[in-house]
Amino acid sequence: MLCYLFSEVTNLKDEIVKTFIHVSLLSLLKNSSSQDRGWGCIADNMLPKKEQLKEKNVFRNLLSKVNQIAGDIELSVKDIRRQALTRDDISKLAANSDVRHAEIDKKSIDCIITSPPYPNMTDYITSQRLNYYYLNADPDKEKFNETGARFKRNRLDSNERYKIEMMSINHHLYDLMKPNGYLCLILPEFGIEIQRDQNRKKIIADIIENLEDIGFVKRDIFERILPSMRRSHNQKWASLEKEKIYIYQKSKL
Repeated sequence: MLCYLFSEVTNLKDEIVKTFIHVSLLSLLKNSSSQDRGWGCIADNMLPKKEQLKEKNVFRNLLSKVNQIAGDIELSVKDIRRQALTRDDISKLAANSDVRHAEIDKKSIDCIITSPPYPNMTDYITSQRLNYYYLNADPDKEKFNETGARFKRNRLDSNERYKIEMMSINHHLYDLMKPNGYLCLILPEFGIEIQRDQNRKKIIADIIENLEDIGFVKRDIFERILPSMRRSHNQKWASLEKEKIYIYQKSKL
């Protein structure tokens, strides 16, 4: 079904419609090609197990995505009109960039919401490799710059490297945020039964401590229990039962 859709979209004449369908297809490639309800096989770049293959209704999924994206566009257009944004303003609404190198003015952001990479748990770029292939792009050109990538886990300095990179990101987030601005981030809550998790738990604690050292003030913490289904389909997540949502505020200087 995906192959049929790929061939049909290339025949579309209206470039706006073609772009709209391209975006819709990109948003469902991973889940429509995954085993059962998990996508660990895609992130690990391996074939799924035969007994875990599950037929996906790609046409129904595409229709759902088309309706969802159309609704999002409608809401965005209303918001653009309400705020009387110019074309130049709109061009700044989204950017694909490393925050450490982004062209954003310091002290210009009111709120940052982020779920940063977890240490050595997932190859996030590889998990999106189907999208890269669809766009005729090479994921290998970017994955070596990925923070906390799982394929780096056997390197002797992988944990320390992850901590250094995350602390650097903390500083950049602080510099970009306005005084009294808010930071919301989700981080894993590792257990202590496994030595590997003990090490990663210490790293996360160091990263949190660093946030407070540079001037963020902790305002609240919420605990989130991970669904057992999500963990059962990805062995690397089996020992991770909880995540924490941290709310920080930049101190007013």
